[in-house]
Amino acid sequence: MKYMLWLYKAKGISNEERILLHRVFSTAKDVYEAPEDKIQSLSFLTPAKKHILINHQKESPDKMYSELSDRGISFTCLFSSEYPEKLSLIKQRPYGLYYKGDLPSLCKAVAMVGARRCSAYGKKMANDLAEALAKNGIPVISGMARGIDGISQRAALNAGGTTCAVLGCGVDVVYPYEHKELYRDIIANGCVISEFEPGEEPKKSYFPARNRLISGLSDVTVVVEAREKSGSLITADFALSQGRDVYAVPGRITDPLSTGCNKLLSEGAGIIRSPEGFIADILDLPVGNAFVPESDVCETYHLENEEKLVYSVLDFYAEDIEYIVEKTGLSVLEVLRALLSLHDKGLCEECFQNQYIRKT
Repeated sequence: MKYMLWLYKAKGISNEERILLHRVFSTAKDVYEAPEDKIQSLSFLTPAKKHILINHQKESPDKMYSELSDRGISFTCLFSSEYPEKLSLIKQRPYGLYYKGDLPSLCKAVAMVGARRCSAYGKKMANDLAEALAKNGIPVISGMARGIDGISQRAALNAGGTTCAVLGCGVDVVYPYEHKELYRDIIANGCVISEFEPGEEPKKSYFPARNRLISGLSDVTVVVEAREKSGSLITADFALSQGRDVYAVPGRITDPLSTGCNKLLSEGAGIIRSPEGFIADILDLPVGNAFVPESDVCETYHLENEEKLVYSVLDFYAEDIEYIVEKTGLSVLEVLRALLSLHDKGLCEECFQNQYIRKT
């Protein structure tokens, strides 16, 4: 493994060239020990890259591996038995991966991606789907980003499941920093993975590359909310090119956050009508045989009759006071009193003047 790490750290040598070198010489150790004339004879390397590789032979594989281990970081390679099998099957697989925690197993896994600035509806759908996946023993793969990614991974952990975060930076860099607790919990109950060097800060150009690994580690990719042009659709495109299934959560046609999902659905993506139906579909079970956790908000929060009525009318899209009055048959004063109580309990929010959304 130390020689594989040495080869991976040869700056200027591309991913495909590393794989070719490994195959030509049989092992990474043989590349490290190769005489200069043998390297000079390689037709697939430019003179500049041959020079890089020859100079890189002066670096110590033992020192590299020891320094990595001292930082609590593990490394695996495409030619190692530990390398995730699903990832080894994609065209643009990385030669090496850095990770913390336990690498994903061979079981079915689902990628969950979506908007960073998601709606209450998106948060609810991400939470419910991830919780259902966890309860059915299905790991969630995502990018630990703000919004849908982080919500999905936190929900999976809270439900007792496992999750893998693929980072667009080094595995020892917490990004975004407000997810530092999530980062620690993911390592304890899954892993964080990156193809980028430890200590490498996130860059915009790294995220499309990161997205191909999210879909590559998964059997199914789910897009919860996405604008017409978003990284989530890039992940979906990678999934399709890798021969993986793509599902999307439908949304209102007037909502910009639903544009990407509705586009995917129009192009043939699987439609998610409920967590139960989705789980049954991907596990090839009869509907009703998948375990989906239920939550009785009214019982949990001890809601009064007026609160129950108002809460039943609220949705994850904004509803105005007039609509709530019409649907409940309550007076404006009764509705306002119930909304205030629901707000204090964290169950609703006024997103615009006199317009309310459900929060859980």
